[in-house]
Amino acid sequence: MLEKYHTFYEGLNVEGSPNVVLYPLYFMVRRLLLGLTIVLLDQTVIWQVAMKTASVIANVILVGQIMPFTDHSKYKMEFVNEVLVMFVLYHMIIFTPFLHDFEV
Repeated sequence: MLEKYHTFYEGLNVEGSPNVVLYPLYFMVRRLLLGLTIVLLDQTVIWQVAMKTASVIANVILVGQIMPFTDHSKYKMEFVNEVLVMFVLYHMIIFTPFLHDFEV
């Protein structure tokens, strides 16, 4: 089966863990959940931030556990990407209207 669909698994370490084969499916489901969260929860920013934060944490744990990539630089790139997303999410928490407007 891997020979037939090798483009889906390009760059993944399919010999390492059997769970690596499910990584593209997880990636697609994660993107679909992001889209559904943005569309369905458009009036509640706190739930959008909470869902994305949970997704980022789950991805860091998953990538750290199953080690799906063949190249070590892809791990670094993935973790830097997730750290930057968390940085943006924390700024979103600070500057959204669900926090009280404190005078400085």
